[in-house]
Amino acid sequence: MVAAWLAGSFGRGEADAWSDLDLHVAVADDHLASVLERSQELFGRVGDPLLVQAGWPSQSQAGARFWLVVYPGALEVDWNIGPAGQAVRPEASLVLFDRAGIPLVAPPPIAPEERLAQADRWLAFFWAMAPIAVKYAGRGHTHRAVTQIGLLTDAAIALWRLVWRPDGPNPNVPNQNRRLEPELEAWLPRPGRTIDPAPALSVIRALCVVVEELHPALAAVGASIPSAMPGEVAALGEIAEANVRPCDHL
Repeated sequence: MVAAWLAGSFGRGEADAWSDLDLHVAVADDHLASVLERSQELFGRVGDPLLVQAGWPSQSQAGARFWLVVYPGALEVDWNIGPAGQAVRPEASLVLFDRAGIPLVAPPPIAPEERLAQADRWLAFFWAMAPIAVKYAGRGHTHRAVTQIGLLTDAAIALWRLVWRPDGPNPNVPNQNRRLEPELEAWLPRPGRTIDPAPALSVIRALCVVVEELHPALAAVGASIPSAMPGEVAALGEIAEANVRPCDHL
């Protein structure tokens, strides 16, 4: 092994006592095959594995294999082991050691034409998912509403960055391990600790409001604005609110 670093929440400086370890290991190319064959020995250096989910191609490290390994205390370590010759690490990462000089990768700024394409894509996606989210909340299917809230939040983040970080990277590029900007963190509606149908609906409606506020800036860069959708979703939200209101006392 010539280098190792943490990505995920530790790499972003956002880890807490609940965080798992997103571990990346770079191995000299000519030793990679033997290290992969003895991967169980490597996992054992951390502790006594309780569960090892079989390795498959890593989605966050070029040429690497991925294993999810659970240790006592329900500690999860996501192992990514791959060749040093292909390795790069994101800017938001925590280096454990580096004897190979693994280069940092910074995604290039998004091109204007791609920025417009992404704005159209994410805006259409958001307003397509919003009615579905409202319907789930109105039915009382909170677990499904929460899934939709996650999709809406991802779209809202992408749209905010396309508007306010025009020289930033493409928000659709995976594995950037990108920190949320403080302004974005403050702007973004989030669920609270209790997510019943009414609170879920409140978050959905708040997300719709903040995205609608981005419409003028998105229109200024040429995005197609589905101007009828906010009103349609708001009307549907009124129906959903009336449907979940009797449950508020439960």
